[in-house]
Amino acid sequence: MTASDLVTEAEFRLVGLPTRASIPLEGLIVEGTLVSGTGTAGAWSDELNRLLGDALGVMFVSGTFNIQLPCAIVWDSPLALQGGTHPWELCPIVLQDRAIGLAFRGNTDRPDLLEIVAPIEIRNRLGGMQSGATVTGRLLPGSRIPLK
Repeated sequence: MTASDLVTEAEFRLVGLPTRASIPLEGLIVEGTLVSGTGTAGAWSDELNRLLGDALGVMFVSGTFNIQLPCAIVWDSPLALQGGTHPWELCPIVLQDRAIGLAFRGNTDRPDLLEIVAPIEIRNRLGGMQSGATVTGRLLPGSRIPLK
């Protein structure tokens, strides 16, 4: 079984690729620590579902997957989206070469934290990963998100 066999159709939609395509290899390589959120993530995933769900043909799982980075990073051409309670910036992210999600931010106060939503339970896909684990990924350009 290849990594692409694990990725669902909904995940491939986040980067505008057909099911069973090759997982994108470009992007900014990031590594950080999996951390628990503040308990408000369900509201953010609900809002992103309202803003993006129909347009992308996906439904994000309630909650977020959060990666604390060792330092601030600069996002490559994030997709800017105005709607709901915040102006949003979004970039797709490939996690551990086994899952695809969307990193999002409603502000830039925490450039060292990645909050990620996905149409799957990321922790489960990554083998039940627990807080404190090291996570690697590739933050893709926001232009990969297929919104017109």
